[in-house]
Order: sequence, then structure tokens, then C-alpha cells
Amino acid sequence: MRILYFSPRKCWPVNAGARLRDYQLARQLARRASVSYFGLFDPAETAPEPENDGLIPPEAIFERSLVLPKAPAYGVWNLVRGLAGPTPVTVLNYTSRSASAALADLGREMTFDAVQMEGVHLARYIPVLRAFPGRPPVLCDWHDIFSESMTRYSETVASFPRRLYARRTARLLEGMETELLRLCDAHLVVSDRNKRRLLENLPSASLHIIENGVDTAYHSEEQIEDAYARWLLREKGTGEYGRRNRVVFVGAMDYNTNIDAVAHFAADIWPRVRERVPELSFTIVGRNPAPEVIALEGQPGIEVSGTVADVRPYYREASVVIVPLRLGSGTRLKILEAMAAGVPVVSTTLGAEGLAARPGEEILIADTPADTVEAIVRLRRSPELRQALREQGRKLAVSRYEWRVIGERLYSIYENVVDRVPRLRT
Repeated sequence: MRILYFSPRKCWPVNAGARLRDYQLARQLARRASVSYFGLFDPAETAPEPENDGLIPPEAIFERSLVLPKAPAYGVWNLVRGLAGPTPVTVLNYTSRSASAALADLGREMTFDAVQMEGVHLARYIPVLRAFPGRPPVLCDWHDIFSESMTRYSETVASFPRRLYARRTARLLEGMETELLRLCDAHLVVSDRNKRRLLENLPSASLHIIENGVDTAYHSEEQIEDAYARWLLREKGTGEYGRRNRVVFVGAMDYNTNIDAVAHFAADIWPRVRERVPELSFTIVGRNPAPEVIALEGQPGIEVSGTVADVRPYYREASVVIVPLRLGSGTRLKILEAMAAGVPVVSTTLGAEGLAARPGEEILIADTPADTVEAIVRLRRSPELRQALREQGRKLAVSRYEWRVIGERLYSIYENVVDRVPRLRT
């Protein structure tokens, strides 16, 4: 089988959740089929990005790998069209004639049995994909429901103009999502909850659950210790192991959902944690930290790492991983990674949405600042609780969320869709 994987982003380096899902799903498909990757990138991203330690680069995986520049994010013309027209700016940001032409050329050069496209941001390219010779079936992957994320954002943003913009964008996105459900042959969602949510828009849509996953071997204790030893020598010039004194947040730090989470934690929770457990430090790990995140660096006990080549050393020094999210939707790869790495997790209900983790068994849930403080302090003072969460979290990651297992399910869906769709079109 020959598959085109079409994404609004590069899948390399693997330094954000959406990129990680793209990389792993495409890699798992490439174990069983011939995969070409077509991605877009923001020309404004000029900062050097480190190589990912221990992961296989795309050129070693894919038959072809093409990455083209997308339209500048929130350019003046796109803003005017998005505010006055039926297509939201968040979609126009990823739509360009040059990308459409390159995609059409690729479809003429190569014969594909199926296409996977990543979400509503690529909706304007559907006519191009439908014009491919043989009309291969199109599977749409929903790692998030962006209309829902935008609605949640509109309910929390203080600025009235931004609130109006977010509400309008959410309505436009929901309309485009419903149309996308109708136009694509099958859909992949990250949780049963998201499946039920999309079926409310179009009950006849063909939806399959392909959860987010984790490479449990890459995050095994042995691999983490090896990565940590090399990191210590490279970054600190020493082989002396540090203590597990970090409270860690991991995520792309130019993403509004994550910016809101760390700002909220730093202002409303962290000072109270330090009062009770002063030996802890708060480390924010993730690429492209926004100015408001960088500004947290000077506060007592707070470190902003910026882009890192390998997050595993930070998991090695973590006492707890926090996921204090108040916005967004989907499922959190950061939680699965922490569990696979054997690090206890404290999350809001929203942050753990869609995961099979049971409160008090594999994860601690805390939805208020006071509850979050108590959860962190409990973990710090109870070795038994820490160990139980470490063991149960790792067990859940291995048994349910291993990428190889998810890849097998994904390819079986492809086989079913490729066999079924031509019959539906005759």
C-alpha cells in the first residue's frame, strides 16, 4: 500500500505533541506500507532546532518527504479575509496556492492508495486531494477538536475583542468541521469522548479511535538513565546525579493552552507549594517560550529551559509532572510520556480528558489551586504514593498506549477503508 501523510506541520524535530503524533503515526504506517510525508512550516520559525536524540529522522523512514512554507501566520490579508469571510484565519494561515500546486503535482507523479490529512486546518485542500488519479480514500485525523478549544478559550479570555473573535472563529470552525466529516471517507479521533462529540455533528460519519501513544522503550528506566548520564556530562560536565526535586511542565511554550497553564500555576499555585516544600523547583520545558513565559524565569524557584533535544533528563529529575490545563481538548501526550517514564502526574480533569487513567490509581486529579498544592505536597511526603503512581502509570502506558500496538490498529483501519471505499463509489 502507498500512503500520503499530509500535515500542516513538520514532524521533525519531535518537540511538540502534534509533531509527535504525526511522527509516530507516519512511522508506524511506514513499517507496513510505503509512506510519503507532505508537511508545511512557518517561515517565521528561524530559531535553530536540535536533533532528537535516539529517534530515526524522516528521510530514513519515508519514501518521499516534502516540507513547504505555509502562509505567514496572521498576515494582514489573511486577517482581513478571515474577519470578513466564511473561512477562519486559523485555516487561511495554512492555505496557499504554492502548496496546492505542489500537492497536485505530487498526486500526478505518484499513485496513492490512501491519504491521511491532519485536521480542519487543511480543509481547503480537499478539492486537490479529490482530484488525485484514482481518487484514493481520504482519512482525516483529529488530534484535537479546534472549534471546542476555541470555544473554551473564548470563555476565559479577558479581552472583549479577543472574546468576540474567538466566538466567531469557533462557529466558523465548527461549520468547517461538520463539512469535513461529510467530505472525508473515514476519521481518526483520540478518544471515545471526542468520537461522541463529533457524531453529534454528523451521526453518519465513519469514526475510529486511534489514541495518542508513547514509545515505552524510549522512556524505559534503562534508556532514561543512559540519556541522563550523557546529559549530565554534556550540560554540567559532571557525572553526579541530581535529586528528584523538580516540578516539571512539558509542552510547546508558544501554544496558548500551555502558556495559560504555566502562568496560572506560577501565579496561583507555585508560591503556596514553595512555602510548604521549599526544596522543590519549577521547570518549564518546551520549545519557543513566549515572552510571558520567559518572564517567569526570574521568579523564585522557576526555570524556563526553552527548546531541549531530549526531555528525558528532566523526567529523571522530576518529583512530579504537572498538567494544570484550563483550555484545549484532545488527549495529552505529555501525560503518557510521564507515565511511561515512571513520573507521578498531577492534572486537571480537562488535562487528563479522554485518557484511561484512574484518579488515585495512575494519576492525581486536582481542579483548584488548593487541591493542586495538596496533591504535590502529598506526593512529596509519601514515598508509598509516589511508588504506586509510578508503577501503575507505567503499567497503563505499556498495556494500552504503546505506539506499536496503536500502529497495528491504524493499519487495519486503512485496509478496511481501502477495501470498502471503492465499493461505495461504484
